[in-house]
Amino acid sequence: ICSSRLVQIDLSWNLFKQADAVRLADSLRDNATLLDLNLAVNSVGSEGVIAIATALSDNSNSVSVVALDFSFNRVTGLACARLATMIQKCTDLRSLNVSGNRLGFEGTQTVEQAAANRGAEEFALGSSNCYSEGLVVETLDELSRRRAASFPRQGTEAKER
Repeated sequence: ICSSRLVQIDLSWNLFKQADAVRLADSLRDNATLLDLNLAVNSVGSEGVIAIATALSDNSNSVSVVALDFSFNRVTGLACARLATMIQKCTDLRSLNVSGNRLGFEGTQTVEQAAANRGAEEFALGSSNCYSEGLVVETLDELSRRRAASFPRQGTEAKER
């Protein structure tokens, strides 16, 4: 990969594991042509994402990756600080998808803040369903409200008539 002229790599849905991602990261350190890397729906995990984000951030050939997809890869909040650094350092990067990972509330905020610092016109972040505590609480509250509305208390219903 490092000496090739690949501009797109799509390894989505390929049972790609953490060790595979670390090997891929090693080859990305010297790549200057890759524009799009899709690793969606694999098992790359936090260590694999950290390795790739580090390789792209530290690339001496000023790699021009424009789009990265790490969605549904068993990534946790451990990778978020490195992802935030990569978002800031890789100025050609325009799109990062981390949806469907367990980033947690603080991890999601870290990545979203780094993306916001780049500007909405310049950077698109996919971070839905990241299982942050805030989203879970909001969902449980909404479910409770809907349930209460669907099953009013008996005393309340009688008074309203």
